[in-house]
Amino acid sequence: MMTKGFLLIGLILASACIGVSQSGGSFAITQSVIANGGDTSSNGSFSVTGTIGQSVAGTNSGGAPFVVFGGFWQGALGPTAATVSVSGRVLDAAGTPLRNVLIMMADSTGTVYTARSNALGYFAFDDVRSGDTYVVNITARTHQFVPQVLSIKDALSGLEFRALP
Repeated sequence: MMTKGFLLIGLILASACIGVSQSGGSFAITQSVIANGGDTSSNGSFSVTGTIGQSVAGTNSGGAPFVVFGGFWQGALGPTAATVSVSGRVLDAAGTPLRNVLIMMADSTGTVYTARSNALGYFAFDDVRSGDTYVVNITARTHQFVPQVLSIKDALSGLEFRALP
């Protein structure tokens, strides 16, 4: 009976410790390393010199055109934008659908997406990266359009591009 009591008290104390240790608290993770102990390594016209106690992680060392970035840290993650669809219709100034019109969207990196309107003037782009700004240019043989700027955050439908009168 006494053993069961100690076991119960032990479990209660262990649970309390786990609860406290998982509560968050104030902490900081730093990226710091002590250098290699000081030495020089050379081969031909290149050399690397370390100093005892020199912090190397996260430090840029060197001179143009060569630079060494010390450390073994995960690089910053780039944004991973979801892809969305963008669709709409191309019309003349009177509202009549235009077929076989070339619609081009260029993003900030220079990637160009292209689509053509169908017989009813509808077009669609798939796999467009969200979170970017696009310049839309429309090319038709007999009509002129003003370039448009779109900031795409989510799927976009119902766009309407009208030709100049």
